[in-house]
Amino acid sequence: MVAVSEGVAESLGAAAGLPRDQIEVIHNPVRPMNPDAMTTEDRRALDGWLAGETRLIAVGTLKRAKGYDVLLRVLADLRGRRDARLLILGEGPLRGELEALARDLGVGESLWMPGFCPNPATFLKHAHVFVLSSNWEGFGNVIVEALAAGVSVVSTDCLSGSAEILDGGRFGRLVATGDTPGMAKAIEEAAHSPDDLDRLKARAEDFRPARQAACYLELVAGS
Repeated sequence: MVAVSEGVAESLGAAAGLPRDQIEVIHNPVRPMNPDAMTTEDRRALDGWLAGETRLIAVGTLKRAKGYDVLLRVLADLRGRRDARLLILGEGPLRGELEALARDLGVGESLWMPGFCPNPATFLKHAHVFVLSSNWEGFGNVIVEALAAGVSVVSTDCLSGSAEILDGGRFGRLVATGDTPGMAKAIEEAAHSPDDLDRLKARAEDFRPARQAACYLELVAGS
């Protein structure tokens, strides 16, 4: 049995009644994408976000698992102290609900949700902080993509994957799920003191497809 993270391995063992030593952990392979040139249409649509003092970005389907309702409350908290603006790349069933919540919180004009984007790297390069607000994950590929782009990461310490990718907080800031004040504080810290770009990119290299393929080959050869 192979699981993509320690958290998934533990959940699989508990659900299937399997001994933990029968489950191998091999992380997802993530191929960093080179950013495309931002189109004139994109620049026009995201002009307000690009002009922000603190540009936040999140990537993922607009669904309950991603915790975007918490992220919007974090944005409202930050807006009381700094010019924070949020770009969410993704589409999903909660679009209407999230747009309504943004209006209720008074952050509608600080939020951009242009829909699905095939190459987030194009926009990650313009962000100050990448935020993962998920309630749960299997691994969290997009964290690796953010590291590869050299963007400081703030993530929930959710089940599972985030803490493994960030090595317990060595390569990004971890906060409890649903902790609005804690996430706002971590974002401010990341914006004020960005992580070393080369160090983040080096961490992303640990998840390149060739390295994960080598783990699979070793597992098969060893069996």
